[in-house]
Amino acid sequence: MNFTTSLLLWILTNLHVLLSAVLVVLVLLRKKEPVSTIAWILGVVFIPYVGGLAFLVFGNNRVERKVHRKRRSNAAISPLLPTLAHYHSLSPDGSSRLNQQLMSLAIQITGTRPTARNQIDVLVDTNRTYGLQEQAIREAKHHVHLEYYIFQPDETEIGRASCRERV
Repeated sequence: MNFTTSLLLWILTNLHVLLSAVLVVLVLLRKKEPVSTIAWILGVVFIPYVGGLAFLVFGNNRVERKVHRKRRSNAAISPLLPTLAHYHSLSPDGSSRLNQQLMSLAIQITGTRPTARNQIDVLVDTNRTYGLQEQAIREAKHHVHLEYYIFQPDETEIGRASCRERV
């Protein structure tokens, strides 16, 4: 190996070590999940240059990317909001103090006003919950909105078989 090749190899190796050290520190400071942190560190160290570039493009600024997506969504939806103004008829004026506080909190958190003709039921009894779901599905004319953390088949599946056909 001639002098130029060995010098270039020495520069590239030391540059990789330096960049890896800096990026490992960044990974440790920015990543909270242990598995993700270890995976990014291994990628940065054992895949020269490409691992570091991948972290900078995909592993960094995840929150900022989410904020950017939310802003784009808001920009797309904002022009449509005036057409929904007739639904925004809820006013805190005639409500109890607790309702006024809850509406104010909802507006601050979501950035939108509460709308009329909506209903939220907090259901804690499993059998009653499934019964009301089945009833809503059977009576639905267009669609049913369900919001769940976990929704998967279990032993209560037998009672919902007729509803699945309708969905």
